[in-house]
Amino acid sequence: MNITNKRMFIKMKILMLTSLIASNIFCYEVLYDTKYGTNTNCLSDLPTAWTKLEGGQITQCSDVCTKQYDSGSIVKFVSDENSTLGLQFSFNPTPTQPFSFIGVDIIYFQTGGSVIKLRINGAASATNVSSTLKATYDENYSIACPDIRTFYRGSSVLSTSSLQNGNTVKVNIEKDSPSQSIGIRSIRIWTNCRENCLTCSNATNCSACQPGFKLHQMPTGEFVCEQTKGCSLQNCYSCFIGDSSQICYRCAAGYNLNSQGTACNLANQTLCPAYTYFDQTGQCSQYTFSCQYQDRTTNQWTTCANQEDPRIYKCDNTMVVRVYNIENYGVFQCGCGIPNCTSCSADLTTCTACKPGYSYNSGMNECVSICQNLQYYDGSTCQSCTVANCQSCSSAGTCDECLASYVYNNLSQTCNQLTQSCSQGQYYDQTSSSCKQCPDQNCQICNSSGVCTTCNANYTYNLNDQRCNKNCLSNQYFDSPNNNCINCPTNCLSCNSSQCTQCNSGYQWNSNDSRCNMSCTSNQYFDSVNNNCINCPTNCQTCNSTLCTLCNSGYVWNSTSQKCVSCLSNQYYDSVSKTCINCSSNCLTCNSTQCSQCATGYLWNSNDNRCNKVCLSNQYFDSANNNCINCPANCLTCNSSQCTQCSNGYLWNSSDSRCNMICSSNQYFNSANNNCINCPSNCQTCNSTQCTLCQSGYIWNSNTQKCESCLSNQYYDSVNKICINCPSNCQTCNSQQCTLCNNGYQWNSNDQRCNMNCQSNQYFDTVNNNCINCPTNCQICNSTQCTQCSNRYSWSSNDKRCNMICQSNQYLNQSTNNCINCTQFCITCNQNDCTQCQQGYTYDSIDKKCYINCNQGQYLDKINNVCIACIDNCINCSSKQSCAQCQIGYTYNQTANTCTQICQSSQYFDIQNNQCTNCIQYCISCTDGVSCNQCSQGYSYSSLNKICYQNCQSNQYYNESTNKCADCGSNCLTCNQSQCTQCNQSFFTSQNDKQNCLPCQIGNCKTCSSLSSCAECESNYYLSLDKSKCDQGCSVDFCARCSSQSNTVCEQCQDGYELALSQSICQPVVIIHQSETEVNLGIKLGNDGYSIQVQFSNPVSYENIDKSNLIYLNITNVQNYTYSVQDYQPKEIKLDIVSQENIKNQQIKVGFKNKNFVLKNSIKTVEIEQNLSPSFVVIPQSQRVATQQATQLGSGATTLLATMIPIITLSNFYVLVNTIDITGFLYYMLYINIRNPENVVQFYSIFQNFQYPFIPNLFQYVVSPNYQQTSFPKFMENQTDFYFLNSTGQAFTIHLLIMSLYVIAKIMSMIKIKYVQDYFIKAVSNTWEFNGMLDLIWNEYIYSLVGVLLQFNCYDFSDSSAFLNYTIHSLFSVIILGIPFLITFLIYKQPNVSENKRFQTKLGSIIGGLNIQQLDIQSPKIKDNQDEKREPMDALSLDNITNQHKKDELQAKSDYFQSQYQASQEQLVLTQKPSFVQKLQSYNKYYNCILYFRKMLFGLILVFLTEYQYLQLVSLILLNLFIFFFIALAQPLQSKYENIKNCCGEIILVCIGISLSLLVQDNESEDEMFRLKIGWVIISFTSFILLWHTIQLTYETLKSLLLLIKNIANLAFRRSQKVKPILKEVNQIDIEANNHEGKTQEKVKQEAKFQELKQNSRKVSNQLEDTELILFQSNTNLPISEDLHKADSIQQTAKISVNKSQNLFIQSNNNSNDNLYINKQKDSDKIQLKPQQLNVPNTKRKSNFSSNNNNNNNNNKIEENIFMNDNNNNNNNNNQQASSNAIIEPID
Repeated sequence: MNITNKRMFIKMKILMLTSLIASNIFCYEVLYDTKYGTNTNCLSDLPTAWTKLEGGQITQCSDVCTKQYDSGSIVKFVSDENSTLGLQFSFNPTPTQPFSFIGVDIIYFQTGGSVIKLRINGAASATNVSSTLKATYDENYSIACPDIRTFYRGSSVLSTSSLQNGNTVKVNIEKDSPSQSIGIRSIRIWTNCRENCLTCSNATNCSACQPGFKLHQMPTGEFVCEQTKGCSLQNCYSCFIGDSSQICYRCAAGYNLNSQGTACNLANQTLCPAYTYFDQTGQCSQYTFSCQYQDRTTNQWTTCANQEDPRIYKCDNTMVVRVYNIENYGVFQCGCGIPNCTSCSADLTTCTACKPGYSYNSGMNECVSICQNLQYYDGSTCQSCTVANCQSCSSAGTCDECLASYVYNNLSQTCNQLTQSCSQGQYYDQTSSSCKQCPDQNCQICNSSGVCTTCNANYTYNLNDQRCNKNCLSNQYFDSPNNNCINCPTNCLSCNSSQCTQCNSGYQWNSNDSRCNMSCTSNQYFDSVNNNCINCPTNCQTCNSTLCTLCNSGYVWNSTSQKCVSCLSNQYYDSVSKTCINCSSNCLTCNSTQCSQCATGYLWNSNDNRCNKVCLSNQYFDSANNNCINCPANCLTCNSSQCTQCSNGYLWNSSDSRCNMICSSNQYFNSANNNCINCPSNCQTCNSTQCTLCQSGYIWNSNTQKCESCLSNQYYDSVNKICINCPSNCQTCNSQQCTLCNNGYQWNSNDQRCNMNCQSNQYFDTVNNNCINCPTNCQICNSTQCTQCSNRYSWSSNDKRCNMICQSNQYLNQSTNNCINCTQFCITCNQNDCTQCQQGYTYDSIDKKCYINCNQGQYLDKINNVCIACIDNCINCSSKQSCAQCQIGYTYNQTANTCTQICQSSQYFDIQNNQCTNCIQYCISCTDGVSCNQCSQGYSYSSLNKICYQNCQSNQYYNESTNKCADCGSNCLTCNQSQCTQCNQSFFTSQNDKQNCLPCQIGNCKTCSSLSSCAECESNYYLSLDKSKCDQGCSVDFCARCSSQSNTVCEQCQDGYELALSQSICQPVVIIHQSETEVNLGIKLGNDGYSIQVQFSNPVSYENIDKSNLIYLNITNVQNYTYSVQDYQPKEIKLDIVSQENIKNQQIKVGFKNKNFVLKNSIKTVEIEQNLSPSFVVIPQSQRVATQQATQLGSGATTLLATMIPIITLSNFYVLVNTIDITGFLYYMLYINIRNPENVVQFYSIFQNFQYPFIPNLFQYVVSPNYQQTSFPKFMENQTDFYFLNSTGQAFTIHLLIMSLYVIAKIMSMIKIKYVQDYFIKAVSNTWEFNGMLDLIWNEYIYSLVGVLLQFNCYDFSDSSAFLNYTIHSLFSVIILGIPFLITFLIYKQPNVSENKRFQTKLGSIIGGLNIQQLDIQSPKIKDNQDEKREPMDALSLDNITNQHKKDELQAKSDYFQSQYQASQEQLVLTQKPSFVQKLQSYNKYYNCILYFRKMLFGLILVFLTEYQYLQLVSLILLNLFIFFFIALAQPLQSKYENIKNCCGEIILVCIGISLSLLVQDNESEDEMFRLKIGWVIISFTSFILLWHTIQLTYETLKSLLLLIKNIANLAFRRSQKVKPILKEVNQIDIEANNHEGKTQEKVKQEAKFQELKQNSRKVSNQLEDTELILFQSNTNLPISEDLHKADSIQQTAKISVNKSQNLFIQSNNNSNDNLYINKQKDSDKIQLKPQQLNVPNTKRKSNFSSNNNNNNNNNKIEENIFMNDNNNNNNNNNQQASSNAIIEPID
């Protein structure tokens, strides 16, 4: 068959189906179809059809309702007339077609209920119809009765092959409740053999389906049609439903049918929002909005206007939803009615895209195959169909349509013959069982009814004629009576017997002429005589043969000239009336709104809408008279009512209606003379009669008619302009207060009056205006309380009195107001309890006593208040007869009352032998040598055989009698010796047979509870009440699973839908977030597994979400674990994982199973996968004991360090800072990328408590709470991410605090307050600039460095704080990375660091305490040049020495030592050659810079080598070794002890690094006990470092405290003996001077005497200063080297004369420990100077760990004559003072 014949065949088939529908000869038979309201009595056709269920006939329809918006349109319906049960419809049809079920469709309304029930012919079950506002299409409106009601539609089907007795059909419409009201608008009753069947072969088999629905033979043999409703498989678009099964044929758009045909899976596994699907382009697209429905009356396709949302049908957006008028608009298809079309046009009339292998024929409006008949298109070429008797196919092995009398079997994929095959032109007659000739001689193939399905060539089947008519040409029509073709009229393209249906191009049909006339243009008319088009006149738009009917715009018809002419120049065209209208007067040109050009001398006025005359500037236009009128005098511009602008110096007065002269503020206008007159004196404003406002400070006196000032006891009120009297007892005042009270009174600002002056022990009573005495024991008081009590008394606000002050071990007796002693061993108490016991005692609130504190292993004997030892190996007990806690490694045996040793897992403790003994074989937990509490994995204990036997397979059991495994019964999963304990799924044991399992016999049962009882049905099946069967059907749209009890109650909706409150509607999921919700995982390691936080960027909603099926979790390669959800929060979900096996280097997957949750909350990532870090290890009992030991040891270390902090702060603040820095350095060892044992983690975590935890991160309020940049796993374990403000915000706060304190100190140093300014000047100079800042920066350096380096790994600008973050990070990067280079550069630029005193002062924390060797191996000439630059004496050191003689003698000493030092150095230069060590020592001054760079390298290794553990550890070890060798060779510190200590510290760090390298390997087979032992080694090394530093710092602190006390005592003694007389004299002079200063109004003579006394006071003060400490920098002027120390013979004798009783103290002012003390001597006494006891500057220095410690000179002897300068001791924060002093002694 060629393509043309194939097209003809398709056309004939469509025409045949249309003919069948029109003639009603098909098996979808409508027995009754009535829409009520067409007749006056709408029940006249069946007057007895409607009755009430409880009895009583209904004979008349209700006609009281109208359409809601059309009161004239009455809507009739059958009313229930207040029936209590409902309605029944009965009638007697006569079916003509075979059928297997009856269907009922109704259009109804209801009020006061939720459902109605349809029951056909008294069926056992009724169909629940829910009023879910389903579209009714032809009744889609609301009606107005007493209320507003809406129509619904409902359907029900009853499976039956016959009617009731007497061919009766009865339909019950049952109410939900008696108060419910029902109205029936229409009812239709129909039958069919199969749903969507067009013709049936018998009552149960279909032979032809409705157009667009495919015929299919089920496995059980019945022929059914494709259905788009009732498919049980979720997201199945169409299916085939047989008697016992159903098959999904096609899935909805966005879903694909799997190969087994059992599931419709998401396309590309992508879940789209509700009403959308995953299309071919890879996007989520909306389902189609296009919809057509079949009109009830005409059967024509009509657009669905304002009907239901077409998207619920899930049709592709290239298609249209076509809703059939079958089963009450319950049947639909996706398409546009054109077979093989995949995309329809917007108007749904044509096809825009056909299936592959088809092309669109616009003339036929069909998709025609490009292949020949019996061929298919394989994507590139046409291939032959392989199935026999196939007419058309789409792929090999399948058939889309079989030949006539054949039907396709989907299972066997064959075309099976329905009946016997006849020859061409014949059909098979089933009655005669023979072939008969087709009735039409031009028919090639006809069906069993004789209807032609295929005509002969050049013939086409006509439904109306029901015959094969001849095919005519396009310009012919078929004459049916004559059976021939007749030509159409002239210029006609196509026609029928009555008229031309389409004229040729350029022609149109004229019904009057009955011909195709020429089509004229708009400006032409048709000349019917000549049959042509003639043009209209000029400027004419439309015309006829006689005149112009419409001129062009701007033209009007002139009947005189018979032309379209334009308007005159003084006219405008009115487009509404199409006429010309004259302009207004004096207007030359205009338009419809205004004049566009007035005549000369005229101007358009929009208010008057005319051209007015133009007036002069001092005139106005009189519109009434249409002329100009002059303005009033002195007026420049005006209008008809007033002057709008007066002349300069004039102002318009509306009262006078003229421009009056403008007067100044102190003048008034004389209207008679039209001039200004001045006001009286002191008057600000006035009128012609009086002054209206006086000047400020004056008021109007009506008697004198003048402005006068206030009296002396008055003040002027500027607001009210009056004088107000002062308060009583006040002489002068102002508006605020009394400025001078009367004698004996003083002003009180609170009372705002002058109160009486009271005595000191009185207060003023404001009510009675007198003085009242204070309470007892009160010295000063007010009206409410005593502000100062007498000595030994204090005010109590509760008691309102002065109570006696008690001692610490006393409490106050409230009744007697005296003190009573506390109980024994109590140091503070109150009247009821002891609040603090003595050290070593604890208060018992019950016994109200202080009991002694017992040590570990003791318990308290309360009777004797003593401690008694517990039993052996017990550390916690309450008596000798029990033990609450044994020592580690022991457990308490209650029976024996002993602490016995804890044995290994496979041992038990043998009490008799007092040792651990092995359990039986394969036993891991036991109490004796016979029984077993727990066998090894894979083994179980047999109490009969006393052994651990190997577990049997799952379908076997252990037979204790035979000691072997025996098989379970059939279909048994697990069993014991007597019965099956678990059968396979859907298998059960019976009462008679407990060992074997039998299958469940209930169809469509998902889970059975017994052989005859079902617990849960399959999807879309619900359980019967007796649980004996599963019935099909779920009446709730978009419901995935209905309740097992009712098919109208939905338990779970389909994806994209959620349950409404009524559970009878599945509504689309409401999306609460427009923006996507990010999901992150937070992982924390716990004791039994992990704690997981699923964190959301937006708050999520759990409404209508099944939380039990919301989330899933999977860990790769791990089996023995469980997880549970702990909490659901809007911002996170918390889960706990409990694992029974080790989890190392695995991945965790967390995802969401509930797709509605994903849609509702716009979840971006459905499944999150990341590394599960840190690793989790199951801790055995031995390791738990070890972890407890580590915790106890860590707690002890924390207590030791916490106790050390207050001791250190008493000595030096920097010691505290450096101690914290040590702990921080150790804490960062946790960041090395290895899994540390549990004991190391517990121990090292205590160091975090010393990282300034009390200082907040200022940026926590700037950064989003849940924002973080996930860093390396080891850093995330310690809550350190990439984001700089998160990781280093606390360090930035510390640096900001440092700078704030520095700025405050700097400001305070500028405030000129005695002592305060001096203190802050020295604090800024000696501490902040710059030692203090460098020390604190050093302390936080590694913390800030790690944060800076981490940020370099990630740059993300999504957070609002990103700009601030990266700005501060850039600034910090330059500072943190540049500090070491800056300090190195500063030291490099100072070649003689030890001699630059300012450099030593400012950078003492960098170079202090260093063994600086100046390797100046140069020529003597160069050395001399350098020495010449040395000043002989620091000028600052001699400024305080006012006596010239003393200056000369000190200068002489300095010169002598200078010359000796230079000589020794020159000798060294000439004789000594530098060695390697000396060269290395020349770099000692860079020692602290090296430590800075060491920290920098440590941070770089920590951050950038985190993935390379071995390289990371090797680099750190080499770094420690380098520091070790440098210290060992160069000896950079002055103290040998410090060098040895730091070398040992580096060796310990190397040992820690080597130990950590043994922990890098961490696989599943790794022994945890080995890791634990390595952990103890690391803890031992770390504890040694901490213990060493603790002992040293404690020793130095105690030594400094003793030295401080001794120096203070010595200095106080010396001052009290020597300076006492002078101080007394100074104090006396100061007293006289201060008394003199108070007398400011005495005579000039007394002033002169006062000045003289002041001068004398200053002189004495200067003398006192000369006797105090005279400071000079001895280390600058007396440089003593080690070579000079060896010169024991060098001595110097000097004489010093002293005045009167002065003592001369000489002390270094440059932070040194070298001091000179000069005893009082006679003039002839000689003094011996011992220079060997002097030492070089010895300031504090840093330790290797980054510690800043004071370096006291441990090698020098502390002499007896030691002193300390008060000022230096208070202000010198950089260095510890005066460890050694040089002494000048008399020579015998």
